[in-house]
Amino acid sequence: MLSNLLGKELMQADANLQENIRNVKANGIVSSRHATTPISMKLMRSVSGLCCEECNVPDDDTERLHRYDLDALRRQNSSTSPLVLAPMSAPNNVKRVEQIITDYIAACRFYGCGDRINAGVLTTIRFSLPSLRLSGGFHDADMLALSEIMFRHANNALSFIHRLDFSLSSKEGHLHGRAGFRSHGALALAKILQCSDNIKEVNVKRNRIGSFGASALFLACSSNPTLEILGLEACRIGERGALAFAEIMSSNSESGLRQVDLSGNYIGFKGAFAIEECMQMRRQKGLPEIHVDVESNLVFAEVMNGVTHGVGMILALVASVLLSRQVENKSHRHVISCGVYSASLMVLYLSSTLFHSLFALRSIRWILRSLDKSAIYILISGTYTPFLQIVLANDPLFSTYLLAFLWICCVLGIWVEAFQTEWKYRGHFSLLMYLSMGWSALTFLPTVITRLPPRPLIYLVLGGVSYTAGVPFFVRNNNLDHAIWHVFVLAGSIFHWWVIYRYVAPAELGYATG
Repeated sequence: MLSNLLGKELMQADANLQENIRNVKANGIVSSRHATTPISMKLMRSVSGLCCEECNVPDDDTERLHRYDLDALRRQNSSTSPLVLAPMSAPNNVKRVEQIITDYIAACRFYGCGDRINAGVLTTIRFSLPSLRLSGGFHDADMLALSEIMFRHANNALSFIHRLDFSLSSKEGHLHGRAGFRSHGALALAKILQCSDNIKEVNVKRNRIGSFGASALFLACSSNPTLEILGLEACRIGERGALAFAEIMSSNSESGLRQVDLSGNYIGFKGAFAIEECMQMRRQKGLPEIHVDVESNLVFAEVMNGVTHGVGMILALVASVLLSRQVENKSHRHVISCGVYSASLMVLYLSSTLFHSLFALRSIRWILRSLDKSAIYILISGTYTPFLQIVLANDPLFSTYLLAFLWICCVLGIWVEAFQTEWKYRGHFSLLMYLSMGWSALTFLPTVITRLPPRPLIYLVLGGVSYTAGVPFFVRNNNLDHAIWHVFVLAGSIFHWWVIYRYVAPAELGYATG
Protein backbone atom coordinates (compact mmCIF):
# COMPACT_ATOMS: atom_id res chain seq x y z
CA MET A 1 0.00 0.00 0.00
CA LEU A 2 2.76 2.43 0.96
CA SER A 3 4.80 1.69 -2.15
CA ASN A 4 1.80 2.14 -4.45
CA LEU A 5 0.94 5.44 -2.79
CA LEU A 6 4.53 6.64 -3.13
CA GLY A 7 4.67 5.73 -6.81
CA LYS A 8 1.41 7.52 -7.60
CA GLU A 9 2.46 10.62 -5.71
CA LEU A 10 5.83 10.77 -7.47
CA MET A 11 4.20 10.47 -10.88
CA GLN A 12 1.67 13.15 -9.91
CA ALA A 13 4.48 15.43 -8.72
CA ASP A 14 6.25 15.18 -12.08
CA ALA A 15 3.01 15.85 -13.89
CA ASN A 16 2.53 18.96 -11.75
CA LEU A 17 6.07 20.08 -12.60
CA GLN A 18 5.38 19.82 -16.32
CA GLU A 19 2.19 21.84 -15.89
CA ASN A 20 4.08 24.52 -13.96
CA ILE A 21 6.65 24.81 -16.72
CA ARG A 22 3.88 25.20 -19.31
CA ASN A 23 2.38 27.97 -17.16
CA VAL A 24 5.76 29.69 -17.05
CA LYS A 25 5.93 29.69 -20.81
CA ALA A 26 2.48 31.22 -20.93
CA ASN A 27 2.62 33.94 -18.28
CA GLY A 28 5.81 33.51 -16.20
CA ILE A 29 3.88 32.47 -13.05
CA VAL A 30 3.87 29.03 -11.52
CA SER A 31 0.44 27.66 -10.79
CA SER A 32 -0.37 27.39 -7.12
CA ARG A 33 -3.05 24.72 -7.61
CA HIS A 34 -0.53 21.97 -6.86
CA ALA A 35 1.65 23.98 -4.49
CA THR A 36 0.85 21.82 -1.49
CA THR A 37 2.99 19.41 0.45
CA PRO A 38 2.66 15.98 -1.22
CA ILE A 39 0.95 13.31 0.89
CA SER A 40 3.96 11.03 0.42
CA MET A 41 6.30 13.65 1.91
CA LYS A 42 4.06 14.13 4.95
CA LEU A 43 3.68 10.39 5.41
CA MET A 44 7.35 9.50 4.92
CA ARG A 45 8.51 12.31 7.19
CA SER A 46 6.34 11.15 10.05
CA VAL A 47 6.99 7.44 9.54
CA SER A 48 10.66 7.19 8.55
CA GLY A 49 12.25 10.61 8.91
CA LEU A 50 12.72 10.92 5.15
CA CYS A 51 13.41 14.65 5.27
CA CYS A 52 16.52 15.96 6.98
CA GLU A 53 16.16 18.23 10.00
CA GLU A 54 17.23 21.27 8.00
CA CYS A 55 14.20 20.94 5.70
CA ASN A 56 11.57 23.62 6.32
CA VAL A 57 8.52 22.85 4.22
CA PRO A 58 6.09 25.80 4.24
CA ASP A 59 2.44 25.48 5.12
CA ASP A 60 -0.07 24.71 2.39
CA ASP A 61 -1.29 28.33 2.36
CA THR A 62 2.15 29.85 1.86
CA GLU A 63 3.85 27.29 -0.36
CA ARG A 64 4.02 29.03 -3.73
CA LEU A 65 6.71 29.71 -6.32
CA HIS A 66 6.81 33.06 -8.15
CA ARG A 67 8.73 34.07 -11.25
CA TYR A 68 10.32 30.71 -11.95
CA ASP A 69 13.61 31.38 -13.74
CA LEU A 70 13.21 29.22 -16.82
CA ASP A 71 16.23 30.78 -18.54
CA ALA A 72 18.46 29.66 -15.68
CA LEU A 73 17.04 26.16 -16.04
CA ARG A 74 17.81 26.14 -19.75
CA ARG A 75 21.38 27.24 -19.12
CA GLN A 76 21.96 24.22 -16.88
CA ASN A 77 22.72 21.70 -19.62
CA SER A 78 25.14 19.55 -17.62
CA SER A 79 23.85 16.24 -16.34
CA THR A 80 25.46 17.06 -13.00
CA SER A 81 23.36 20.18 -12.53
CA PRO A 82 20.98 20.10 -9.57
CA LEU A 83 18.30 21.63 -11.81
CA VAL A 84 18.28 18.72 -14.23
CA LEU A 85 15.66 16.28 -13.00
CA ALA A 86 15.81 12.54 -13.50
CA PRO A 87 13.01 11.14 -15.69
CA MET A 88 10.96 9.90 -12.71
CA SER A 89 7.74 9.88 -14.67
CA ALA A 90 8.87 6.97 -16.82
CA PRO A 91 7.09 3.83 -15.52
CA ASN A 92 10.25 1.74 -15.32
CA ASN A 93 12.09 4.45 -13.36
CA VAL A 94 9.26 4.83 -10.86
CA LYS A 95 9.44 1.22 -9.76
CA ARG A 96 13.23 1.17 -9.83
CA VAL A 97 13.67 4.25 -7.64
CA GLU A 98 10.83 3.18 -5.40
CA GLN A 99 12.46 -0.21 -4.84
CA ILE A 100 15.90 1.26 -4.07
CA ILE A 101 14.48 3.80 -1.62
CA THR A 102 12.43 1.06 0.04
CA ASP A 103 15.51 -1.15 0.32
CA TYR A 104 17.55 1.68 1.82
CA ILE A 105 14.93 2.59 4.42
CA ALA A 106 14.53 -1.07 5.35
CA ALA A 107 18.31 -1.47 5.67
CA CYS A 108 18.52 1.60 7.91
CA ARG A 109 15.86 0.18 10.19
CA PHE A 110 17.53 -3.23 10.20
CA TYR A 111 20.89 -1.77 11.29
CA GLY A 112 19.34 0.46 13.92
CA CYS A 113 19.73 3.82 12.18
CA GLY A 114 16.15 4.29 11.00
CA ASP A 115 15.94 7.56 12.90
CA ARG A 116 18.63 9.20 10.76
CA ILE A 117 17.92 8.18 7.18
CA ASN A 118 20.35 10.26 5.16
CA ALA A 119 18.75 12.83 2.86
CA GLY A 120 21.93 12.98 0.78
CA VAL A 121 21.53 9.33 -0.20
CA LEU A 122 17.85 9.80 -1.05
CA THR A 123 18.56 12.92 -3.12
CA THR A 124 21.27 11.13 -5.08
CA ILE A 125 18.93 8.24 -5.88
CA ARG A 126 15.93 10.47 -6.69
CA PHE A 127 17.76 12.74 -9.13
CA SER A 128 20.36 10.28 -10.45
CA LEU A 129 23.24 12.48 -9.30
CA PRO A 130 26.75 11.27 -10.23
CA SER A 131 28.13 12.35 -6.84
CA LEU A 132 26.80 10.94 -3.57
CA ARG A 133 27.33 13.69 -0.98
CA LEU A 134 26.02 12.97 2.49
CA SER A 135 24.05 15.34 4.71
CA GLY A 136 24.33 15.20 8.48
CA GLY A 137 26.09 12.54 10.51
CA PHE A 138 27.12 9.24 8.96
CA HIS A 139 28.45 6.44 11.13
CA ASP A 140 29.38 2.77 10.85
CA ALA A 141 25.78 1.54 10.90
CA ASP A 142 24.84 4.08 8.22
CA MET A 143 27.62 2.72 6.02
CA LEU A 144 26.30 -0.81 6.48
CA ALA A 145 22.84 0.34 5.36
CA LEU A 146 24.29 2.09 2.32
CA SER A 147 26.38 -0.96 1.46
CA GLU A 148 23.23 -3.09 1.22
CA ILE A 149 21.79 -1.09 -1.67
CA MET A 150 25.21 -0.65 -3.30
CA PHE A 151 25.79 -4.42 -3.27
CA ARG A 152 22.51 -4.92 -5.14
CA HIS A 153 22.40 -1.93 -7.47
CA ALA A 154 25.92 -0.40 -7.85
CA ASN A 155 26.49 -1.90 -11.30
CA ASN A 156 22.96 -1.55 -12.66
CA ALA A 157 20.35 0.82 -11.25
CA LEU A 158 22.94 2.96 -9.40
CA SER A 159 25.62 2.84 -12.06
CA PHE A 160 25.30 6.62 -12.48
CA ILE A 161 27.12 7.16 -9.14
CA HIS A 162 30.80 7.82 -9.88
CA ARG A 163 31.86 9.68 -6.73
CA LEU A 164 31.38 8.95 -3.03
CA ASP A 165 31.99 11.92 -0.73
CA PHE A 166 32.01 11.07 2.99
CA SER A 167 34.28 13.97 3.95
CA LEU A 168 33.78 15.96 7.14
CA SER A 169 34.66 19.60 7.63
CA SER A 170 37.11 20.46 10.40
CA LYS A 171 34.35 21.78 12.70
CA GLU A 172 31.58 19.27 12.11
CA GLY A 173 32.76 16.74 14.65
CA HIS A 174 33.08 19.37 17.41
CA LEU A 175 29.91 21.34 16.75
CA HIS A 176 27.43 18.62 15.83
CA GLY A 177 28.94 15.40 17.17
CA ARG A 178 29.51 14.15 13.64
CA ALA A 179 32.57 12.04 14.24
CA GLY A 180 31.97 10.11 11.02
CA PHE A 181 32.54 6.40 10.63
CA ARG A 182 35.48 4.41 11.92
CA SER A 183 37.29 1.24 10.87
CA HIS A 184 34.15 -0.91 10.59
CA GLY A 185 32.50 1.62 8.31
CA ALA A 186 35.69 1.67 6.23
CA LEU A 187 35.52 -2.12 5.96
CA ALA A 188 31.95 -1.87 4.63
CA LEU A 189 33.09 0.82 2.17
CA ALA A 190 35.91 -1.47 1.04
CA LYS A 191 33.33 -4.16 0.24
CA ILE A 192 31.43 -1.62 -1.87
CA LEU A 193 34.58 -0.79 -3.83
CA GLN A 194 35.29 -4.47 -4.41
CA CYS A 195 31.95 -4.99 -6.15
CA SER A 196 31.59 -1.64 -7.96
CA ASP A 197 32.69 -1.09 -11.55
CA ASN A 198 31.65 2.57 -11.83
CA ILE A 199 33.00 4.49 -8.83
CA LYS A 200 35.96 6.67 -9.82
CA GLU A 201 36.52 8.82 -6.73
CA VAL A 202 36.13 8.32 -2.97
CA ASN A 203 36.72 11.00 -0.33
CA VAL A 204 36.87 9.91 3.33
CA LYS A 205 38.46 13.10 4.70
CA ARG A 206 38.54 13.41 8.54
CA ASN A 207 36.77 10.10 9.20
CA ARG A 208 38.95 8.36 11.79
CA ILE A 209 39.22 5.00 10.08
CA GLY A 210 42.66 4.19 11.51
CA SER A 211 45.22 1.77 10.11
CA PHE A 212 42.78 -1.17 10.01
CA GLY A 213 40.17 0.69 7.98
CA ALA A 214 42.82 2.17 5.68
CA SER A 215 44.34 -1.26 5.03
CA ALA A 216 40.91 -2.60 4.06
CA LEU A 217 40.45 0.27 1.60
CA PHE A 218 43.92 -0.23 0.11
CA LEU A 219 43.22 -3.94 -0.44
CA ALA A 220 39.93 -3.09 -2.15
CA CYS A 221 41.65 -0.50 -4.35
CA SER A 222 44.32 -3.00 -5.38
CA SER A 223 41.75 -5.00 -7.34
CA ASN A 224 39.58 -2.11 -8.55
CA PRO A 225 40.63 -0.84 -12.02
CA THR A 226 38.06 1.99 -12.15
CA LEU A 227 38.77 3.87 -8.90
CA GLU A 228 41.25 6.68 -9.68
CA ILE A 229 41.15 9.09 -6.71
CA LEU A 230 41.20 8.20 -3.01
CA GLY A 231 41.12 10.98 -0.40
CA LEU A 232 42.20 9.97 3.11
CA GLU A 233 43.28 13.31 4.54
CA ALA A 234 43.37 13.38 8.36
CA CYS A 235 42.02 9.85 8.77
CA ARG A 236 44.63 8.85 11.38
CA ILE A 237 45.94 5.88 9.43
CA GLY A 238 49.31 6.18 11.17
CA GLU A 239 52.57 4.46 10.31
CA ARG A 240 50.91 1.05 9.98
CA GLY A 241 48.48 2.33 7.39
CA ALA A 242 51.30 3.88 5.36
CA LEU A 243 53.32 0.65 5.50
CA ALA A 244 50.25 -1.30 4.38
CA PHE A 245 49.80 1.04 1.41
CA ALA A 246 53.45 0.66 0.43
CA GLU A 247 53.30 -3.12 0.69
CA ILE A 248 50.06 -3.46 -1.28
CA MET A 249 50.83 -0.96 -4.05
CA SER A 250 54.56 -1.56 -4.61
CA SER A 251 53.99 -4.21 -7.30
CA ASN A 252 50.25 -3.99 -7.95
CA SER A 253 49.28 -3.64 -11.60
CA GLU A 254 45.50 -4.06 -11.36
CA SER A 255 44.68 -0.92 -9.41
CA GLY A 256 43.42 2.12 -11.27
CA LEU A 257 44.55 4.53 -8.54
CA ARG A 258 46.31 7.63 -9.84
CA GLN A 259 45.95 10.05 -6.93
CA VAL A 260 45.95 9.35 -3.17
CA ASP A 261 45.77 11.97 -0.41
CA LEU A 262 47.45 10.74 2.78
CA SER A 263 48.18 14.16 4.26
CA GLY A 264 47.84 14.80 7.98
CA ASN A 265 47.83 11.13 9.00
CA TYR A 266 50.80 10.88 11.40
CA ILE A 267 52.56 8.36 9.18
CA GLY A 268 56.01 9.43 10.43
CA PHE A 269 59.36 9.18 8.68
CA LYS A 270 59.21 5.41 8.39
CA GLY A 271 55.83 5.53 6.68
CA ALA A 272 56.81 8.39 4.38
CA PHE A 273 60.05 6.65 3.45
CA ALA A 274 58.21 3.39 2.72
CA ILE A 275 55.79 5.20 0.40
CA GLU A 276 58.69 6.89 -1.39
CA GLU A 277 60.37 3.51 -1.90
CA CYS A 278 57.06 2.10 -3.13
CA MET A 279 56.79 4.81 -5.77
CA GLN A 280 60.38 4.18 -6.89
CA MET A 281 59.67 0.46 -7.23
CA ARG A 282 56.61 1.17 -9.35
CA ARG A 283 58.65 3.41 -11.65
CA GLN A 284 61.36 0.76 -11.98
CA LYS A 285 58.77 -1.85 -12.90
CA GLY A 286 57.10 0.44 -15.44
CA LEU A 287 53.81 0.56 -13.52
CA PRO A 288 51.51 3.60 -13.78
CA GLU A 289 52.57 6.38 -11.43
CA ILE A 290 50.45 7.16 -8.37
CA HIS A 291 50.67 10.69 -7.01
CA VAL A 292 50.66 10.40 -3.20
CA ASP A 293 50.28 13.53 -1.06
CA VAL A 294 52.06 13.01 2.29
CA GLU A 295 52.13 16.64 3.45
CA SER A 296 51.69 17.53 7.14
CA ASN A 297 52.62 14.09 8.44
CA LEU A 298 55.94 14.78 10.14
CA VAL A 299 54.65 16.67 13.16
CA PHE A 300 57.75 16.43 15.37
CA ALA A 301 60.02 17.39 12.50
CA GLU A 302 57.88 20.41 11.65
CA VAL A 303 57.88 21.47 15.29
CA MET A 304 61.67 21.29 15.37
CA ASN A 305 61.86 23.21 12.10
CA GLY A 306 59.64 25.92 13.54
CA VAL A 307 61.58 26.07 16.82
CA THR A 308 65.01 26.36 15.19
CA HIS A 309 64.05 29.28 13.00
CA GLY A 310 61.78 30.71 15.68
CA VAL A 311 64.95 31.16 17.73
CA GLY A 312 66.53 32.68 14.63
CA MET A 313 63.65 35.17 14.37
CA ILE A 314 64.22 36.34 17.94
CA LEU A 315 67.95 36.70 17.32
CA ALA A 316 67.26 38.56 14.06
CA LEU A 317 65.11 41.12 15.89
CA VAL A 318 67.82 41.72 18.48
CA ALA A 319 70.50 41.86 15.78
CA SER A 320 68.50 44.40 13.77
CA VAL A 321 68.21 46.73 16.76
CA LEU A 322 71.93 46.51 17.50
CA LEU A 323 72.87 47.07 13.86
CA SER A 324 70.56 50.09 13.53
CA ARG A 325 72.26 51.69 16.53
CA GLN A 326 75.65 51.00 14.98
CA VAL A 327 74.84 53.03 11.85
CA GLU A 328 72.57 55.73 13.29
CA ASN A 329 75.27 58.39 12.84
CA LYS A 330 76.55 57.09 9.51
CA SER A 331 75.77 58.02 5.91
CA HIS A 332 72.51 57.17 4.21
CA ARG A 333 74.33 54.42 2.30
CA HIS A 334 75.23 52.77 5.61
CA VAL A 335 71.69 53.08 6.91
CA ILE A 336 69.97 51.79 3.77
CA SER A 337 72.32 48.88 3.07
CA CYS A 338 72.32 47.68 6.69
CA GLY A 339 68.54 48.17 6.84
CA VAL A 340 68.13 45.99 3.76
CA TYR A 341 70.29 43.32 5.36
CA SER A 342 68.33 43.40 8.64
CA ALA A 343 65.03 43.21 6.75
CA SER A 344 66.24 40.22 4.73
CA LEU A 345 67.21 38.41 7.94
CA MET A 346 63.79 38.95 9.49
CA VAL A 347 61.95 37.99 6.28
CA LEU A 348 63.84 34.70 6.09
CA TYR A 349 63.29 33.64 9.69
CA LEU A 350 59.71 34.89 9.88
CA SER A 351 58.59 33.15 6.66
CA SER A 352 60.35 29.93 7.64
CA THR A 353 58.84 29.96 11.13
CA LEU A 354 55.34 30.55 9.77
CA PHE A 355 55.71 27.89 7.09
CA HIS A 356 56.78 25.19 9.52
CA SER A 357 54.50 26.26 12.37
CA LEU A 358 51.33 26.41 10.25
CA PHE A 359 52.06 23.23 8.32
CA ALA A 360 48.53 21.87 8.95
CA LEU A 361 46.83 24.81 7.17
CA ARG A 362 46.86 23.34 3.69
CA SER A 363 44.79 26.16 2.21
CA ILE A 364 47.68 28.64 2.64
CA ARG A 365 50.57 26.20 2.75
CA TRP A 366 51.58 26.79 -0.88
CA ILE A 367 51.78 30.54 -0.22
CA LEU A 368 53.95 30.04 2.86
CA ARG A 369 56.16 27.59 0.97
CA SER A 370 56.72 30.12 -1.80
CA LEU A 371 57.59 32.79 0.77
CA ASP A 372 59.96 30.42 2.56
CA LYS A 373 61.87 29.56 -0.62
CA SER A 374 61.83 33.13 -1.90
CA ALA A 375 63.23 34.45 1.38
CA ILE A 376 66.47 32.55 0.73
CA TYR A 377 67.06 34.63 -2.40
CA ILE A 378 66.27 37.78 -0.43
CA LEU A 379 68.74 36.89 2.34
CA ILE A 380 71.57 36.14 -0.11
CA SER A 381 71.11 39.45 -1.92
CA GLY A 382 70.55 41.30 1.34
CA THR A 383 73.77 39.93 2.84
CA TYR A 384 75.78 41.14 -0.14
CA THR A 385 74.31 44.65 0.02
CA PRO A 386 76.36 46.08 2.97
CA PHE A 387 79.61 44.58 1.68
CA LEU A 388 79.18 45.91 -1.86
CA GLN A 389 77.71 49.29 -0.84
CA ILE A 390 80.17 50.08 1.97
CA VAL A 391 83.41 48.10 1.64
CA LEU A 392 83.43 48.24 -2.19
CA ALA A 393 81.66 51.60 -2.54
CA ASN A 394 84.44 52.95 -4.77
CA ASP A 395 84.23 50.07 -7.25
CA PRO A 396 81.16 50.54 -9.48
CA LEU A 397 81.74 47.15 -11.09
CA PHE A 398 80.85 45.52 -7.79
CA SER A 399 78.86 48.14 -5.87
CA THR A 400 76.51 48.81 -8.79
CA TYR A 401 76.60 46.15 -11.49
CA LEU A 402 77.23 43.03 -9.42
CA LEU A 403 74.70 44.12 -6.81
CA ALA A 404 72.11 44.83 -9.51
CA PHE A 405 72.80 41.41 -11.06
CA LEU A 406 72.28 39.69 -7.69
CA TRP A 407 68.96 41.43 -7.09
CA ILE A 408 67.82 40.58 -10.63
CA CYS A 409 68.62 36.94 -9.87
CA CYS A 410 66.65 37.35 -6.66
CA VAL A 411 63.58 38.61 -8.54
CA LEU A 412 63.92 35.78 -11.07
CA GLY A 413 64.11 33.21 -8.28
CA ILE A 414 61.04 34.64 -6.56
CA TRP A 415 59.14 34.55 -9.85
CA VAL A 416 60.00 30.88 -10.34
CA GLU A 417 58.97 29.98 -6.79
CA ALA A 418 55.70 31.90 -6.98
CA PHE A 419 54.49 31.26 -10.52
CA GLN A 420 56.27 28.14 -11.81
CA THR A 421 55.06 25.75 -9.13
CA GLU A 422 54.48 22.89 -11.59
CA TRP A 423 57.91 23.10 -13.25
CA LYS A 424 59.60 19.76 -12.61
CA TYR A 425 63.09 21.30 -12.55
CA ARG A 426 62.19 24.03 -10.06
CA GLY A 427 64.01 22.35 -7.16
CA HIS A 428 67.22 21.87 -9.16
CA PHE A 429 67.01 25.43 -10.46
CA SER A 430 66.60 26.88 -6.97
CA LEU A 431 69.50 24.89 -5.52
CA LEU A 432 71.77 25.94 -8.39
CA MET A 433 70.77 29.58 -7.94
CA TYR A 434 71.37 29.48 -4.19
CA LEU A 435 74.89 28.13 -4.57
CA SER A 436 75.78 30.34 -7.55
CA MET A 437 74.60 33.53 -5.88
CA GLY A 438 76.17 32.56 -2.57
CA TRP A 439 79.62 31.90 -3.97
CA SER A 440 79.63 34.80 -6.43
CA ALA A 441 81.67 36.49 -3.68
CA LEU A 442 84.69 34.80 -5.23
CA THR A 443 84.53 37.39 -8.03
CA PHE A 444 85.49 40.24 -5.69
CA LEU A 445 87.43 38.25 -3.08
CA PRO A 446 90.88 39.58 -4.21
CA THR A 447 89.65 43.16 -3.75
CA VAL A 448 88.04 42.45 -0.38
CA ILE A 449 91.25 40.86 0.91
CA THR A 450 93.01 44.21 0.51
CA ARG A 451 90.31 46.05 2.48
CA LEU A 452 89.38 43.63 5.25
CA PRO A 453 91.72 42.40 7.99
CA PRO A 454 92.30 38.63 8.30
CA ARG A 455 89.85 37.96 11.15
CA PRO A 456 86.65 39.17 9.41
CA LEU A 457 87.75 37.29 6.30
CA ILE A 458 87.86 34.12 8.36
CA TYR A 459 84.36 34.79 9.71
CA LEU A 460 83.13 35.56 6.20
CA VAL A 461 84.45 32.25 4.85
CA LEU A 462 83.08 30.34 7.84
CA GLY A 463 79.64 31.77 7.13
CA GLY A 464 79.75 30.63 3.52
CA VAL A 465 81.02 27.19 4.55
CA SER A 466 78.20 26.88 7.11
CA TYR A 467 75.54 27.57 4.50
CA THR A 468 77.14 25.16 2.02
CA ALA A 469 77.70 22.41 4.61
CA GLY A 470 73.97 22.37 5.31
CA VAL A 471 73.00 21.83 1.66
CA PRO A 472 73.34 17.98 1.77
CA PHE A 473 70.83 17.90 4.63
CA PHE A 474 68.56 20.27 2.70
CA VAL A 475 68.66 17.98 -0.34
CA ARG A 476 68.28 14.66 1.51
CA ASN A 477 65.46 15.97 3.73
CA ASN A 478 65.11 12.78 5.77
CA ASN A 479 64.16 12.51 9.46
CA LEU A 480 65.40 15.74 11.12
CA ASP A 481 67.59 16.78 8.19
CA HIS A 482 65.66 19.98 7.56
CA ALA A 483 66.05 21.07 11.19
CA ILE A 484 69.79 20.38 10.90
CA TRP A 485 69.84 22.52 7.75
CA HIS A 486 68.20 25.28 9.77
CA VAL A 487 70.99 25.09 12.35
CA PHE A 488 73.61 25.53 9.61
CA VAL A 489 71.67 28.51 8.23
CA LEU A 490 71.53 30.02 11.71
CA ALA A 491 75.30 29.56 12.15
CA GLY A 492 76.04 31.13 8.75
CA SER A 493 73.80 34.10 9.57
CA ILE A 494 75.58 34.66 12.89
CA PHE A 495 79.03 34.67 11.26
CA HIS A 496 78.00 37.12 8.54
CA TRP A 497 76.08 39.38 10.91
CA TRP A 498 79.11 39.67 13.19
CA VAL A 499 81.32 40.69 10.27
CA ILE A 500 78.83 43.35 9.19
CA TYR A 501 78.19 44.61 12.73
CA ARG A 502 81.80 44.65 13.92
CA TYR A 503 83.78 45.49 10.78
CA VAL A 504 81.56 46.75 7.92
CA ALA A 505 78.98 49.02 9.59
CA PRO A 506 81.53 51.18 11.50
CA ALA A 507 83.75 51.59 8.41
CA GLU A 508 84.05 54.56 6.12
CA LEU A 509 82.95 54.12 2.53
CA GLY A 510 85.48 52.05 0.62
CA TYR A 511 87.22 50.70 3.71
CA ALA A 512 86.59 48.43 6.70
CA THR A 513 87.71 48.76 10.29
CA GLY A 514 90.30 46.41 11.73
